[in-house]
Amino acid sequence: MAKRRLLIIDTQPTIRWALRNYFESRGYELAEAESGVEALAQAERFHPDALVMDCHVPGEATQQLVEQVKAVLGNLPAIVVASYETIDQAFGITPTGSASQARVDLPLLEVEKKHIQAVLNNNHGNVERAAAVLGISRSSLYERIKRYGIDLRGISNF
Repeated sequence: MAKRRLLIIDTQPTIRWALRNYFESRGYELAEAESGVEALAQAERFHPDALVMDCHVPGEATQQLVEQVKAVLGNLPAIVVASYETIDQAFGITPTGSASQARVDLPLLEVEKKHIQAVLNNNHGNVERAAAVLGISRSSLYERIKRYGIDLRGISNF
């Protein structure tokens, strides 16, 4: 059985190393690139089954790079690694007008937890005001705080 081929695109050598170790241990054959230009050349030579890339490749639009690689290889799966402070910023990397096409796997419980923490922070730890903003009862908010292990002492001005 042939190994699955994966192209890793990231500017940081330590990230490429971590991804390489992870995927090699799971039986993937790998190629690496640290720029979009290098990724296109690797894609033509290596013919990966999928790619993993940092969405912050300097000087290159992530979506444009994915489209260029797809033009060379066809419609292959892409895992885009992103870290943003807000969900709105993360959604900003998806192409305009194709939200229905984008498959975004976000654990809903984690989104809810982060949102509750943000609302609590914005309301300086005032649970009653935060519950009103969230549109839930104070007791429901306390249940969620307990479920998610949110430490109210870590909330600003609590």
